[in-house]
Amino acid sequence: MKVVVGEVVELPLGPPFKPLVQITAYRRGAGNVELELAFIGAGGERVTNLMVAGGWPPAPTLEILDPDEVVVATASR
Repeated sequence: MKVVVGEVVELPLGPPFKPLVQITAYRRGAGNVELELAFIGAGGERVTNLMVAGGWPPAPTLEILDPDEVVVATASR
């Protein structure tokens, strides 16, 4: 994106937001994986603070599905 003096430029920030789950740590043999949930805005910006109706949203939950979409494991914070 190029910003020129004296011109108005619309920044492509905000919704729609895309959830992104990344592995932050893996302990081979222990069977543990640490995941990080982030939201990425339309302009590629990383959302670092999220409130819903003036309060914090509930803690995220995770479901792991098999190829037939049957839940094989769940996790929550």
